[in-house]
Amino acid sequence: MTEKPKKKAVLVALRNALEHNPAVVYKGVFIGETIDVIERHDWMCDVLDFDVDGVSLTKIIEILSGYPDLMLLWAEVHHAQLAKQVALLCREVSPDTRIFVFGRGSTFIPRFYSAHPFDYAHVSGDREAAISSVLTHLDGQRQRLAGVRASEVHDPALSGPGEWMEAAKWPYPRLSRLPLEKYSAFTELVHGTNYSKRIAVTVSKGCSWGCAYCGATEQEGASDRRRDVSSILDWIQSTELSCCESLVHLYASDLFADPIWIGQFCDMYRDREMSFGWRGVTTTKTLQDEQLILKAGHSGCKELAIGIEHISRQRNVSVKSSTDEIRSAVVACARAGISLKGLVMLGYPGQTEDDVLYIEELAAGWGMTIRYTGYTPLHRLRSKSNADLSLVELNRFDRRTYFDSEKSSMRSSFFYEKISKNGGYFYPPGGG
Repeated sequence: MTEKPKKKAVLVALRNALEHNPAVVYKGVFIGETIDVIERHDWMCDVLDFDVDGVSLTKIIEILSGYPDLMLLWAEVHHAQLAKQVALLCREVSPDTRIFVFGRGSTFIPRFYSAHPFDYAHVSGDREAAISSVLTHLDGQRQRLAGVRASEVHDPALSGPGEWMEAAKWPYPRLSRLPLEKYSAFTELVHGTNYSKRIAVTVSKGCSWGCAYCGATEQEGASDRRRDVSSILDWIQSTELSCCESLVHLYASDLFADPIWIGQFCDMYRDREMSFGWRGVTTTKTLQDEQLILKAGHSGCKELAIGIEHISRQRNVSVKSSTDEIRSAVVACARAGISLKGLVMLGYPGQTEDDVLYIEELAAGWGMTIRYTGYTPLHRLRSKSNADLSLVELNRFDRRTYFDSEKSSMRSSFFYEKISKNGGYFYPPGGG
């Protein structure tokens, strides 16, 4: 009996040619974990990563000439025109290939990705559940697609509500399928030899802040969901990450939101005599327990980042916390040997150049590094029709460099100097 050939998918990670300061840290999550979902369905999966694969039109045509059953595009909002170009090429080379889009692109401009030449767009619930439902559908099992909006050429009844999966069912990155050496070389080329190399794994989903411009609450839900600590450490021990020089990025919207979980992670880390370094993103509000921070520092935590977003000199408060809380987090992390970085949005509504200089004064006094990105009002795009979106320069909506000179009171030259100098970082005296 002849074995039925496996279906084939191609996963494409997009990048614009002029994209600023690209990073590879999240590829473990959005590429590695997606590969796991696909291969769990007994599909084959090729990967085309625009960052490291030397992509050309010929290369794309070559991959599409293998006639994949499904092409998945991981896309940000500013990738819209590039995604459409690749999708139109797919329609020419391999007309029967279905095209699925996930990422912030489909979260904030779902209408764009729900029309020709695209077939499916992830719009709600966990992306893993959405991808899994599309694969099951293409395997011939007709069912409603979990959190997926189908284009007008498909049966609208296929579109179903999103699904929030149990953490035990989340995929782990297929590191053997990732070009880790290429990522390491790319990181060194872009950021220099002193920049720590990182690979990410999802440990938590959910964000209760609900910031309109972010999308994390929509993409992950509002309630905090976490993997079992032993499962994470088992996975790390089974990979080369347990002894490599890379930092393991524990991917979460607010890593320290569950202090009991952090305590358990630290205890088990030490009980198993593990030695890998780890990092993550959290919030100032949840980074106030000095003893827990000290425990984390003694259990492999090397770096943390907190979202400051903006501090007004006049009000002396940040968007999400007081300056006293930020200072206490800086002091506690320094005592624990943890490098703490503040994430600041340039061009935040009402922000002035003097506010930015004040933030740098505070950071210098605290000994804290700041990383700048552009405040990007992606939420303003959500309600726009495709006709309206066609009038918008979507490629400008890069979260690292977006600047609206008409709405901001700061000079464009000031903005671009801050966003580009030292790779978009402000280092305190003696730092960097």
